[in-house]
Amino acid sequence: MRNKEIKKIIGIQLLLLVIFIILNFIFNLCIHQIYKGSLIENNSYIVGSIIENHPELEEEIINNLIRYQNNPPKGIDILEKYGLTDIGNIEYLTNIQSMKKIINICSFIFLIVLILIINIIYVIFIRKQYKRIKDIHKYLNRILNNDYSFDIRDYDEGDISDLKNDIYKITILLKEQNELSLKDKKNLEILLSDISHQIKTPLTSMYVINDLLSQDNLDPKLRKQFLMKNNQQLKRIEWLVSTLLKISRLDSGMVTFKKEKVFVDKLIKDALEPLLIPIELKEQKVNIEGDSNFEIE
Repeated sequence: MRNKEIKKIIGIQLLLLVIFIILNFIFNLCIHQIYKGSLIENNSYIVGSIIENHPELEEEIINNLIRYQNNPPKGIDILEKYGLTDIGNIEYLTNIQSMKKIINICSFIFLIVLILIINIIYVIFIRKQYKRIKDIHKYLNRILNNDYSFDIRDYDEGDISDLKNDIYKITILLKEQNELSLKDKKNLEILLSDISHQIKTPLTSMYVINDLLSQDNLDPKLRKQFLMKNNQQLKRIEWLVSTLLKISRLDSGMVTFKKEKVFVDKLIKDALEPLLIPIELKEQKVNIEGDSNFEIE
């Protein structure tokens, strides 16, 4: 049996049973002493009355009392004659009435005390269990409010302790998932901000190209070159918009990442492509050094 509370209640009940047996034994001893005293007092009254009138029979009467254990008394017939052998009519014995009252009162009090003790133990157990359940309820409400700081772990034995420990494990899992979700959200925010900035760059280039194309005296070769570059910027914007759509699908869990090897040289050139016009206008030059066949994953 793993439930510590049940073990404790069973132990208390066994202890109460032992106490009940001991008290019952003591109570029976007391009743026996009272009953014995009543019989001795009654015998002394009878013997005293006979010897008072017939002193010469003292020794004979005492001998008869001693032999009573082995020989049935001859006076039983006389007692039956007067109806004094009926168990219901022995109230004539000294203290028998008071002894009956004591037995009834003690039995009633003992029964009431026993019932009260059992009920008190049961109420304490129930209140303790309800308190532990209430603690679990409060803890779950804190989890619903994204508060994972409270430690509900219970190192006792029992079903409720196991439940608390299982809830704590789930709480740790939810906390880790929540932290991961916040981290992903932050990364997504940074990525969207970066893509937004990257969209502005080709748009700026397109504005510059449009201003150049609006000149009437522009050389046809340059016009064609600018139109091609403008088309490249449009493709760049299309790629960025497509990337945004892919990110939204990734965020919703519709697709997953796939790792592929790419050439670093090509990756750098693709990244520089939307910046070629501003670089050219500023008469700048980009030099790429290293192995052009180097790949990363």
